[in-house]
Amino acid sequence: MIKWLLFDKDGTLLEFDETWSEISLVMIDRFVEKYHIDHKQSLQEELGYVNDRFLSSGILASGTLSDIINVFTKYAQENDKQELEKWTVQLSKDLISEYEPETIVIEG
Repeated sequence: MIKWLLFDKDGTLLEFDETWSEISLVMIDRFVEKYHIDHKQSLQEELGYVNDRFLSSGILASGTLSDIINVFTKYAQENDKQELEKWTVQLSKDLISEYEPETIVIEG
């Protein structure tokens, strides 16, 4: 029986950088490669990845997958939005299922 279910979207309890950074950066790299995006740095900044750090107020740290898709759509305007959305959702699922985070248990 589940007694507690904890969500920590803003990284207050779990460090976002260590948990999601790899997934987020791989997602950006694959998007840039698949859709031939020339302005990777601008894309990263718009998503909230600036100077090799995730901004706590940025889309990657505090937004939703739909927010990410909206930004991707701006950078790949000549592509079909529904296809891009389907691709991004599937990529997100794949990366999450492949990822093996390091879990550190803090006694307390």
